[in-house]
Amino acid sequence: MPVVTITSTSPSATQPGESYTVNFTVTHLTSSIIPGGDVTISDGSATCSDTLVDGAGSCLLTTTSAGSAQLTATYAGDDSYAEGHGSATHTVDQGSTLTVIDSVIPAETVVTGEQYEVSASVSAISPATVTPTGSILVSDGVGSTCTITLSAGEGSCSLETFVV
Repeated sequence: MPVVTITSTSPSATQPGESYTVNFTVTHLTSSIIPGGDVTISDGSATCSDTLVDGAGSCLLTTTSAGSAQLTATYAGDDSYAEGHGSATHTVDQGSTLTVIDSVIPAETVVTGEQYEVSASVSAISPATVTPTGSILVSDGVGSTCTITLSAGEGSCSLETFVV
């Protein structure tokens, strides 16, 4: 039975959407025959693969969610060896973001009790590339708040003025 080992990831930690190299080997404990064939690496949603050269290979993988990515290596087998599996984890740190208030409508001064709309966007800062999701809590600093639920990294909400 082959031993499939993910030997390293480089860089060892990435941000969502940042690619990294997965290095792997396939060996056999009791045979000197060097395994050939293909190995596929998966994080549960993205995959990459490579053909073994001298029992080793590498491929480029991109994980899109922050957290501990569970990597699975699947060796397809060859004429001498059956299929085999191995696993490892890869750290995907939360990416940094830039939040921008894109517009306030109406742009002129509003009077007490009048509503106005705030539009904002959130974008990933390199090396992260995944469009941020979630929400933004907007406050006027004197008691009025609203929540923007992001769609494709942007959105808007309405605030009401309490103080002039």
